[in-house]
Amino acid sequence: MQPELQSRMTQAIRDAAGQATAVPSAVAGLNPPERLAIHVRNFRSSLTEALAAAFPATRRQTGEGFFAYVAAQFIAAAPPDDPIVALYGGGFADFLAVFPPLVAYPWLPDLARFEWALHSLSDALPPPAPDAPGESGDARVGWSDSARLVGSDWAIDRLLDEDEAALERKPTHLLVHAAADAVVSVTLAPAAFAFLKALQDGRPLSAAIGAALAHDGAFDAAATLRLALRRGCIAAFRPL
Repeated sequence: MQPELQSRMTQAIRDAAGQATAVPSAVAGLNPPERLAIHVRNFRSSLTEALAAAFPATRRQTGEGFFAYVAAQFIAAAPPDDPIVALYGGGFADFLAVFPPLVAYPWLPDLARFEWALHSLSDALPPPAPDAPGESGDARVGWSDSARLVGSDWAIDRLLDEDEAALERKPTHLLVHAAADAVVSVTLAPAAFAFLKALQDGRPLSAAIGAALAHDGAFDAAATLRLALRRGCIAAFRPL
């Protein structure tokens, strides 16, 4: 198949995947366009299944039918750029945050972010322990690819195994990280979360400590840094 024709077919399939009819537009050199409809349905079905597998609690909150509708809209707006279907869904939470029909469900984007952290780290491995920072001077850290921070105004972790009736408006600060044989979530105090978030954002240790002290004047930076190292959050220290 000619590369140009293949590219036009791929684009037509992606464009049609989010439409209710699943009938692609005409592609020059391939008629009728309905011949591509089966590929559109398979494409949309595989991506919808991938999203359902990555976001089971989010799907339960919305209901199966509405989740399929939201998934179709997301697929149309943000088709995958990676051939591995299981990796699809990184932008789903941000899409939910601006999707008008879900304005009455403000916890859904945070729940989706939490689920994506659990899903995306399923094959990750914690990094080797980095060399310790120098005794004097400041440093930035290289944040590990095996750890994520998720903050919410809601007790989103309770929604993984419970229904909406269990939802509690309670600020929640979570560290999600890959362990030796599982993905683990740890609840953090607000000061510890602020400290780690500042490090993740590339701020120096001194600035991260300042951010934490704004939440808790008795914040123990050394203990939280040890926790971050133990949980594989830090891949390297970069002296300033």
